[in-house]
Amino acid sequence: MLSIQSNRALASSIGTRNGRDLKNLLELEDKKETLGLCTACIEGKAHKEPSPRMKETSSKEVLDLIHSDVCGPLSHKTFGGARCFVTFIDDKSRKVWVHTLKRKSDVFTIFKELTAFVETETGNKIKHCVQYGGEYTTLEFQEY
Repeated sequence: MLSIQSNRALASSIGTRNGRDLKNLLELEDKKETLGLCTACIEGKAHKEPSPRMKETSSKEVLDLIHSDVCGPLSHKTFGGARCFVTFIDDKSRKVWVHTLKRKSDVFTIFKELTAFVETETGNKIKHCVQYGGEYTTLEFQEY
């Protein structure tokens, strides 16, 4: 084991901030020596779990199903004064539209504008819109 004097010299040469960092480093070095592995071998054998696979979409065509959610109000405003945002995600293409909102009550206006835009762009109609909160329960949405 290293003496206190040599510990300080080693810590200053490798730039560790405290004794705990140095101890962890020395323990790692001891493990490498007993296993006969170098740093590159240990890092190269590091294991990361694969990302979960996305399931197939249930939609047959673009705009069959739109997922939407409204977030906010946030603690900070954008430069334009928005404190909320709404997302729309097409289930088939996974295309995402994000719009900022000054108030959550602006969601219906944005939804109508987006509907007109995407239906003109694709030639398809939005068949279902799934929303994960209570913002789409207003009378405007029910009548639309």
